[in-house]
Amino acid sequence: MKPTLADQFEVAAGLASGISRYAASLGIDSDPIARACGLDPSRFTIIGERISLDRVCRYMEALALISGDDLFGLKSVEGFERGASGPFGYAMMNAPTVRDCLVFMGRNLQKISETSICTLEIGPRAAHFEWTYSPLILRRAQFVDLGTAQTFNHFRAILGDDVRKIRVELERDRPINTNLFKRLLSPHVTFNAPVNALILPTDILDRVNPRPTCGCSP
Repeated sequence: MKPTLADQFEVAAGLASGISRYAASLGIDSDPIARACGLDPSRFTIIGERISLDRVCRYMEALALISGDDLFGLKSVEGFERGASGPFGYAMMNAPTVRDCLVFMGRNLQKISETSICTLEIGPRAAHFEWTYSPLILRRAQFVDLGTAQTFNHFRAILGDDVRKIRVELERDRPINTNLFKRLLSPHVTFNAPVNALILPTDILDRVNPRPTCGCSP
């Protein structure tokens, strides 16, 4: 497939591997779909490999269409284990506190998925983390849903039920059924936002990770 301007933006190939596992659990043979999107499935399991973010987004949108499920990206988090995104996921798992987790995301999310906006502001009442992608990547709702669900899995491991205090704003169109978003993310979720955002009250930022596997700070 002919390269496009959007192919300059890349993401870890391992993400596509988890997406494919979830598709397989639905009985979908995803390899031909990946190839039709310009992806080589044999590269998905290569450590350190990077592939086109735009093509991964197209891949996810195609799988959502084939499965008939607009919540495909959100549900595909089932195909991943915490830390499956390599060093980034491992550091998130080991963040000593929620604040450390957020700061690490602010410093490194752009490196693994090439966001065009990635900002973190911590004020007296709340921390605001915002991100979005290049306008060249036209259809990315499923990808953002997956990434947000993965992030919430990390937060939930530290916060437990208090993860429900986090507010979520998503660029994607409002789905017909929002119940899964409220269950996997937070009851405080809105759609059609100008950028994706997480808003965390300051009273949860210093919550200590109960199960870090090392004492290092990210």
